[in-house]
Amino acid sequence: MGHLEGTTIAPSPTITQNGLTVPNPSYQIWFSQVQLIQQAMMASVDPTIAPTIAAAPSANKAWELLHTAYANKIHIRIFSLRDQLQNTKKTSKTIAEYLQEVRSFSDALKVVGPLVNDDEIIVKILSVLGPEYREISTAIRAQDSPLSFEELFHKLTDHDLFLKH
Repeated sequence: MGHLEGTTIAPSPTITQNGLTVPNPSYQIWFSQVQLIQQAMMASVDPTIAPTIAAAPSANKAWELLHTAYANKIHIRIFSLRDQLQNTKKTSKTIAEYLQEVRSFSDALKVVGPLVNDDEIIVKILSVLGPEYREISTAIRAQDSPLSFEELFHKLTDHDLFLKH
């Protein structure tokens, strides 16, 4: 991690031994590690950014360049996912399909940004359910202990089965 954080400082490229200037083995190891890290970065980024990474003088600088290139995209992605989550409606979907859609947005948010807790998701889900879910929604809201998403999923799909029979 020191290479990415900038805490592993490059040793001098050469050292003096017996009055001669010779390549520094520590520098050669450091340089090889930097090259490996930068190659790994280049292999995992968009080809348009790879040359920028290759030209960086250190892994730390390459990391900073990557952060600058992608930070705004991640921020936009978080807003987009939050918006999609907020605007997801049950409409004609089954309760299981609706819950799976909400869960996929929630999981995507957990990967790219700040955590979305189950309580937020449960409030969102219960707020868009129709009148046929009013009783179960009231019972869930009145519980003393919070539900996990999985518990909510089971309760709502069971209620959905009850409504169909």
